[in-house]
Amino acid sequence: MKDRKDTEHFVTNKLMGKTSGLSQEIQDDLKQWDDFFHLEMHGGGISLSQEVGEIAEGRLLQIGPSVVNDAYVLYINRSAELGWMVTRLLPYLQIGDGGFGADWERKRQILDDSFRHMLESFSNLGKRLGSSFITMMDTRFAFKQPFHYFEADGSGA
Repeated sequence: MKDRKDTEHFVTNKLMGKTSGLSQEIQDDLKQWDDFFHLEMHGGGISLSQEVGEIAEGRLLQIGPSVVNDAYVLYINRSAELGWMVTRLLPYLQIGDGGFGADWERKRQILDDSFRHMLESFSNLGKRLGSSFITMMDTRFAFKQPFHYFEADGSGA
């Protein structure tokens, strides 16, 4: 358990924390983003506060999907961020350079551009997290090309 937590902290610090090379302001924004996930995962803190707000305004709790508009916005924003991270990591599933083909790479690049556009739009609304997340993606999730599976020692598959 301790080894898992130590490794998690090491990776988190390297991607978006103390050893990431990102500015303190960006680290603070990304820490808030990380804390948001932690709060929701351990007890549904965000969802619970939204539902309590609905009850306080005299609306009944929903059984099934939420009807709270803010819940949709939070879901879409977090989905875009996580989707972009996964999209950047997909080429690692290739055994060798171009393993999925040029057409797949073209489509992956379109998807990557779409996620960037979503985060730029978020940033254009004055949300600092948008630009901080883009910076993290451009620095910590930008991989040397060609990007495909390789062994931990750096050798090919």
